[in-house]
Amino acid sequence: VSFMSQLTQFLNTPVFGVLSMIFVGGSWCFVGAIAGKAPKRGIPMEYIIFSGSVASMIGMGIIMAVLKTDLSPLFWLTTAVFFCAGIGCSVQHKLTSVAMQSGPNNIIWAITQSAMVFPFIVSVAFFGVKLTILRLIGIILMLAALAVFGATGKSSPGAAGKWKLVTFICLGVVSVEQIIITIPFFYPEAAKISPLYCTFLMMAGYAVCSTILFIHRRRDREYINGFFNSLKSPVAWKYSFWLLPVSSIIAFLCQFPGMKVMAEHGLGGMSCPLMVGSCIVMFSIFTTISLKEKFRAIQMFALACCITGLFLICTNADDNKPEIKNNQVEKI
Repeated sequence: VSFMSQLTQFLNTPVFGVLSMIFVGGSWCFVGAIAGKAPKRGIPMEYIIFSGSVASMIGMGIIMAVLKTDLSPLFWLTTAVFFCAGIGCSVQHKLTSVAMQSGPNNIIWAITQSAMVFPFIVSVAFFGVKLTILRLIGIILMLAALAVFGATGKSSPGAAGKWKLVTFICLGVVSVEQIIITIPFFYPEAAKISPLYCTFLMMAGYAVCSTILFIHRRRDREYINGFFNSLKSPVAWKYSFWLLPVSSIIAFLCQFPGMKVMAEHGLGGMSCPLMVGSCIVMFSIFTTISLKEKFRAIQMFALACCITGLFLICTNADDNKPEIKNNQVEKI
C-alpha cells in the first residue's frame, strides 16, 4: 500500500478528526493573545481584521483558481452559514479585545469559548444526538462554570469594569456563530462544498463586517489615518498574518475536513467540545506564563468543572451517526 493511499485512509478516520479538532483549538490561542495585546500597542482589532481578511480572501482566491476548485453545487445553506459565521467571528474578535482591556484575559477567554455547550444542546434538540445522564451532567457543570467565572472575575486596576457585560454579549455572539456553523455538517450536501470555499466565505464575512465599520466611521479622520498608518507597521501585519491568513490555512486543512470526518462517523457533537476544551486549557497556560494571570481557588474549581463537562459531553458519541431521509435527520 502506497504512502498516499495510507494517508488518504488516515484522513478519513475518527483519529484524524479528533487530532485535528485538538490542533485547531490550540491554534485559536493566537486569537486570544492578539485580542489582548494589539490594542495595548495602539492597533485596534478592526484594523487587523480588515487587512487580514482581505489578504486571506486574495490568498484563498488564488489557491482556488490554481486548484480549479469546483464551486458547484453550492448548497445555499452552507454558503450563507459560512459567510454569516465570518461576520460573527469578526464581531467576536472585536468584543473579546474590548473586554480584555479591562478584565482578566483568562476568565474572559474561558467564558466566551464555553459557548460550545449551546450548539451541543441544539444538536440534541434537533439532530438526534443522544442526551445521556453523563452529558446532562456535563452541560450543568459547564453552565455552573460560566456562572462562577462571571461572578468572581475582577477588573483590571483603574478600569471601568464593564468587561462582564461585553464578555457575556460576546458569549451570545459566539453561541449563535457556533450553532450555525455546526448545522451544515449534519447534511450530506455540505460534503460537496470545498473547505477552501468555506474558508473563503468566512473571510468574506470578516471583510464585509470590517468594511461596514469603516464606512460608519468614515468621517473620523483620526481613525481612518490610523488605519493607513497601521499598514506601514510590521507589528500590525504580523498580528494580521497570525489572526486570519494562518487561521484560514488551518481551517481548510484541518478544521472543516476534521468536522466533516467527525460527523460522518457519528461524532459531530464532539467537534466543538474538543476544539474548545484544548483551546481553554492552552490559553490558560499562556496567560499564566505570559501575562502572569492566575486563577483563584474557586476559579480553578470552575475551570475543572468546565473541562470535566467537556469530557462528559463527549461520552458515548459513537451511537449518534445521523442519516438524512426526506430532509429529516434520524438516528440509525
